[in-house]
Amino acid sequence: MACVSRGLGSLLLAACVLTACGPTPASESIAREHVVDVFQAIQDRNCETARRLMPTITDQAGCDDFFEDARAHRLELLEVLDAQPDGRNPRAVIVRCRVRMEGDERVMLVRAEERESGWAVMM
Repeated sequence: MACVSRGLGSLLLAACVLTACGPTPASESIAREHVVDVFQAIQDRNCETARRLMPTITDQAGCDDFFEDARAHRLELLEVLDAQPDGRNPRAVIVRCRVRMEGDERVMLVRAEERESGWAVMM
């Protein structure tokens, strides 16, 4: 009986740890919001938001390059379809978006990751 109790306790502990490590519905919602924020930053040319959420943008020149590239491809968010845990990193979420790019509609996967310094969005 003690072996069963210990085994069940270990199983419950493992389940709790695994549940706590993965993205929660709340973090998936936050990831979705930050992806929308990045697309809005593109439309508004809001460097402050782009720099806060995109770690590859470190200065005004990086912002300008990012915005020009997005505009050159006529990148536009049409809809956030869903958000799912990444699976490779327990703090990351893949946000599936419907976008228009160069006049064509397509699905784009955007990765959002919760870091100690805040959320980071990678396109």
